[in-house]
Amino acid sequence: MSGFQEERKFFFKSPDLEYNLEGPIQIGNIITDMKNPQDPISMLHPMPTIIKGPGYDKGKKTHEGHSSVKLSLSAKIYELFGGQAEARSKKSFQTKYEFDEIESLYLQKNPTRADAKRLRDDDAEVRGALNRGPVYVVTGLKIAKGLRYSNVRMTNKGGSLEAQGRVANEASVGGSLEAEKGGEDLESYTVKGDTILAYRLHIIKKESWRWLGERDLEVKSQEAGEGGFMNHDEQAGERSVIIEEVNLKDARYFAEDEEYGDVEETCLEDGEEEWFLLSID
Repeated sequence: MSGFQEERKFFFKSPDLEYNLEGPIQIGNIITDMKNPQDPISMLHPMPTIIKGPGYDKGKKTHEGHSSVKLSLSAKIYELFGGQAEARSKKSFQTKYEFDEIESLYLQKNPTRADAKRLRDDDAEVRGALNRGPVYVVTGLKIAKGLRYSNVRMTNKGGSLEAQGRVANEASVGGSLEAEKGGEDLESYTVKGDTILAYRLHIIKKESWRWLGERDLEVKSQEAGEGGFMNHDEQAGERSVIIEEVNLKDARYFAEDEEYGDVEETCLEDGEEEWFLLSID
């Protein structure tokens, strides 16, 4: 893996927009399925300190680029999650997203190899899961504070769709999910609380463990006389565990092993931080 790729920060798309900070997706969750951060088998213990990272908020209007950043993020949110909101209405409605702030939350210190070993030794659930494959730790979140969306009726004019009606009177954050009364051109909704857009993962695995795709490559390498995992000290690998940030390669191998669909990668930027959102179909 190149040095550039090692510096890239990967997050996974939230299962949907109904998860907030008070819900089941929490930093410290230990899971067995990359796609389901809401289903932990355990939690990190002791729990490290959580800190805020770079983010973007509506107050930063002095920079010309901030408005375009916000518009770009809103458009990307629509591309990634739009169908979920539109499913609540008719096909003639288009969804518009708005948010107040994108906030990043991280562990102040990521778990170490010693932490992973201690977790395996002390937690029977984690130990049992590691006998079957890797586990993953949620180590970061991207939060859309005040995220809300409006479904605007679209009309067909000259072969192109145009919005009809004013985008206004959105329900307040934390309000009820219900249609605006007294008009057919606009249905206003909100997503309650501080909505989780994405989550960051670290993988814990036995040192000897390999993805199926990796095993195939290593077998081919060995057959070609280049050595391979057959020469690895399996017994030592069973005793050792490693932990590292999940990257694009891991996500693709995971999707292949679990017979999911493709992994889509979207580059996003909020404030001063560039990150990559991974979506597993």
